[in-house]
Amino acid sequence: CEIMSKKLTCYIFLGAPGVGKGTFAKIITKQLGMKHFAIGDLIREEIANKNSPYSKDFEKYVSKGKLIPDHLINDIAINNIMHTHVDIILDGYPRNLSQAELLDKKLNLYNHNDHSV
Repeated sequence: CEIMSKKLTCYIFLGAPGVGKGTFAKIITKQLGMKHFAIGDLIREEIANKNSPYSKDFEKYVSKGKLIPDHLINDIAINNIMHTHVDIILDGYPRNLSQAELLDKKLNLYNHNDHSV
């Protein structure tokens, strides 16, 4: 990914389904000019895009009600995060320690070892 000169601040919204993470994220991002990344929305977009290299794999897991493996989730999440130019709110990612560690590593690269998570 390309390393940008602007520091990226990443806010992670955690909570059980239905507690309002997405609702609050939409309000905050609109008011502050941030970007909201909801991993569920990204997955649905990839499934809908039949030209996506992830479409079939994601559909296979989602149709069975299974979690998509970390390596696939990391690919789309990190790719989207690293190509933004504004501060972000993450909703549904990271969902485990290995995803959080990868996110931290990528943000260190992006922000030249100076980031806020």
